[in-house]
This record gives sequence, structure tokens and C-alpha cells, in this order.
Amino acid sequence: MGFIPTNARYPRYVVSQSQMFLSVNKSLASSRFIYRFFSSKIGIDALLANKNTTGVPSIARPSTSLKAIQIVLPENKIMERFDALITSIDFKKDSNTKQIQTLTKTRDSLLPKLMSGQLRVKE
Repeated sequence: MGFIPTNARYPRYVVSQSQMFLSVNKSLASSRFIYRFFSSKIGIDALLANKNTTGVPSIARPSTSLKAIQIVLPENKIMERFDALITSIDFKKDSNTKQIQTLTKTRDSLLPKLMSGQLRVKE
């Protein structure tokens, strides 16, 4: 399961049989809240309870299956506060991931040079 942020890495994504594209009515719930619900054990169990005979959760009737799942939603103020906190956490996570990728590339380019003696570090 994944969440495509507004500043996504790619302009388009492909959805396969083991994935679904879900749009959320933002007047009812935040997409981050719904994503966290379907990532939780309760949400996964709800999805799997609606699987068809092929074992793929509701591929033949995704909207019917999803609409049958009941989600308890908090009040708007709580939803807004949750969304603000999670947005901040997601932003930090994305920032950390980018930093890890940069550091990994730097390490991968410098380490062979250090090991071969091509590059030296002063003490």
C-alpha cells in the first residue's frame, strides 16, 4: 500500500491488480487518515474480508467492497489536527529519505576511491 504525495517523484503511476487507486471525499475525511486506516490491521482485515474467489481483494467490484467497509471518523477538528501532525511527519520522512539517498550516492562514489588509495583523508 502506498500514498502518492502532492509533490510526487513521478507525474504518473501505474496501478496493478494488487493495488487500488482511491480518491477520498475531503469534506468527510483526509486522505492521510484513510491511508493510515487501510494500512492498519483493522483496515487490512476489512479489505481481505471482501476478497473474491481469486484471492485478490475485491478486484471485480472494488467500489462496492470499499463502500461496505465502515470507518469510524473523528470530528472535523480532530481530523484536521491529525492531518496536520501526519503531514508534518510525512514531510520529515520524505526529507530523511532524500537525505539518505544523497548520502548513499556520496558513500558509493567515495568509498572505492578511499579503498584504492586514490583519495586520502587528512587526520
